[in-house]
Amino acid sequence: MRRSTNTCSSRAHHSASPSAETAMLIDHVDLENVKSYERASLDFARGTIAICGQNGAGKSTIIEAIGFALFGSQRVRQEQVIREDSAYGRISVRFVSALDQRPYHVTRELRRSGASVASLYSADLDAVIATGVREVQELLAQHLGARAGVKLPVLFEGVVGVPQGQLTSDFLLPPAPRKVRFEELLSLQEYELAYNRLSGPLQYGREQLRGAQGRLSALEEELRAMPEV
Repeated sequence: MRRSTNTCSSRAHHSASPSAETAMLIDHVDLENVKSYERASLDFARGTIAICGQNGAGKSTIIEAIGFALFGSQRVRQEQVIREDSAYGRISVRFVSALDQRPYHVTRELRRSGASVASLYSADLDAVIATGVREVQELLAQHLGARAGVKLPVLFEGVVGVPQGQLTSDFLLPPAPRKVRFEELLSLQEYELAYNRLSGPLQYGREQLRGAQGRLSALEEELRAMPEV
């Protein structure tokens, strides 16, 4: 029996722009045995999407499923994702890549045994181009346009898929954990690493400059002390 909900999607007016063309575009999601969904198939048109439904209709589940399939985000234990009385859960997301603007299809399958299967399919090649969670996630980071070093689960949970009512939670953290959180979100550790690597050459350059300035001052003193001809 297919689960019936009031969940829907609607398209708002959309005008294309160059920046919009470089973003990943999700156009279809399939859910099977995921939380309250036995089976669901959702199409997303280009533009602004509204996911509508009553409380408990499964709106958040759709967002969480996309976060898990594309970003590896998993806010709850694996067995809580799988529909009750089911041995497995499967999530498939079809998208147009931000990297090459070509269509792909990522599938993630969870089993109660703890096993997790992942695959990435290229529609243009009509072939699976990656299997295994790590390999698939590495390729998805490229197709998402994520910077090197960015942790995809942190990116989703802190920026892309922030749960309702938690948008300001990171800003309300105490100073120390807030610093750690934003360092993760903004990859500030990369800048700190670059600064530390340059600190030695920078210090050497400053010392060389001070030495040159000292020699210049000494030469100017000698020049002033010389008798005029």
